[in-house]
Amino acid sequence: MDNNLVFKLNFDDFNHLFKISGLRGNNLSPFKTDIEQSTNENPSKFFQELLKSDSLQEFSEIILEPDLVVNFKSGGSISEKDYYQVFFSKKHSKIIAQFKNSENQFINILFKNFNNFMSWWSDLYCSIGQEGYNNIISGNQELETVICFFAGLDFYKRASLESMLEYNPQINNSIYINDFLDLIKSSLASADTRWLLPTLFELNQTLKKQQISLQPKHLESLKNLGFFTTIQNNTITLSNLGQAIGVEFLTNWLGAIGIEIITTIKEEPVILAQAFLTATAFTNHLILITENNDNYVLNYQTNTKNEVIINMENLINNYWQGTEINIDSEQIKFCGECGEKILIAKKFCTKCGALL
Repeated sequence: MDNNLVFKLNFDDFNHLFKISGLRGNNLSPFKTDIEQSTNENPSKFFQELLKSDSLQEFSEIILEPDLVVNFKSGGSISEKDYYQVFFSKKHSKIIAQFKNSENQFINILFKNFNNFMSWWSDLYCSIGQEGYNNIISGNQELETVICFFAGLDFYKRASLESMLEYNPQINNSIYINDFLDLIKSSLASADTRWLLPTLFELNQTLKKQQISLQPKHLESLKNLGFFTTIQNNTITLSNLGQAIGVEFLTNWLGAIGIEIITTIKEEPVILAQAFLTATAFTNHLILITENNDNYVLNYQTNTKNEVIINMENLINNYWQGTEINIDSEQIKFCGECGEKILIAKKFCTKCGALL
């Protein structure tokens, strides 16, 4: 693993880590000091490996007093749900990814640097991706537009499966609008990550706090983009291009991952940025999510693997190595599109969603 180190630890081992390192911890770390317990419990045999390591102190500082934490929640398609955290410190170039195994032990991968981490991460979650992939939807979109887009792809999958069960080679690409809206409602309520739309909300659960307001303009927007051919007689019909993307997800969907970037403002954990990545054999669908007064703007991109790496490096590095965020500071800039005041650390306008 390119000289990356792996340490297995039990939960109680972190109390000993506090004692040995002399650190107090912070609100970003999932571990809190309990010195009294650490004097009563012996460290595990795994802890001895960490004690022998030259990386003991920096390991302690990164995981007990991180400056930035990125939460990753994966799932979708036929893949199992998984959750892990990655810890960053401005003092160190190394990074720790932490998982829990089936025995509730913590598996900690200490990556040599950010490039090593991104190489490992992208191999897990990205396809190579085609250059010049022709996607229907791109740029800033309202959440409801993406909901209708994903629901349309799920509808194609449903119609395909139904045609197979009926031994019918013809796939019905049309659906009544009211039935389509009912499918969306049932889909969101199901939390079934075998389908694309519920996966978006299960892996980025803060999206659930937005009041969803589906309107004719959201379907009309997708028609204008070429996803639907017609919206008439209370019926919508998928275009040939819409069906092609439906086939892409039906046959080549590789799963998805939700991303939350978190730091502290006034000592309280705050989500700074979110993203959703879902890969197929053809491309990587990357959505960068920004919030404005409990409403979300979704910047939709289709990327090659290298483009995903660049986008994720820029997004994470902006908060990890960028200017420290202070909610009371005068460190602001202005959006070139709408003039909104924005913290320097932001990558997207929180009002209009424009890329900064």
